[in-house]
Amino acid sequence: MSGKGEHEAETGAARRPLNYWLGRYGVEIRTALTRRFGPDQDGVDDAIQSALLKFCRLDDREAIADPRAFLFVMARNALRDSIRRANSQKRRWAAFSQAPSLTPPELTPEEVLMQQEQQQALERALESLSPDARELLRMSRIDGLTYAEISRMTNRSPADISRKIAAALVELRTRLRAVGAEAA
Repeated sequence: MSGKGEHEAETGAARRPLNYWLGRYGVEIRTALTRRFGPDQDGVDDAIQSALLKFCRLDDREAIADPRAFLFVMARNALRDSIRRANSQKRRWAAFSQAPSLTPPELTPEEVLMQQEQQQALERALESLSPDARELLRMSRIDGLTYAEISRMTNRSPADISRKIAAALVELRTRLRAVGAEAA
């Protein structure tokens, strides 16, 4: 089936379960992704599953004129994001492994105590943030996700993500400076 006839057939299938869509397009999507990204590319199955889940969670699947095209684009984008994250992580590990190994300097007991106090102050400052701000900081600074990736995961605009993270960092700096002023 192709063209108008295919759309008409899919219109009646708006509430079909995930297995229906996997059986209908799974092999075709896998073949296209494998052809495009290579047969040894990890994450193809995860990308297909992610696309299918997003599609099945839509409230108004009837609004999707071409479910096949929608699923292809969603799976392709999910795989691109996965590859981008993996490459970013590989670059970070490569940089880390190529860094000259430094032997830690011998710390005096006073320096050890100061570091412990700084660590505790940072932990308290992080705990004082809202759970939302902590989660956004984790995703950005620890998981290494871009604002666009966080935006897609949280259904927020990248500008909103940027503002929230910036505000959280300002709040952390303010709290840490206040602790530093008290200690001095």
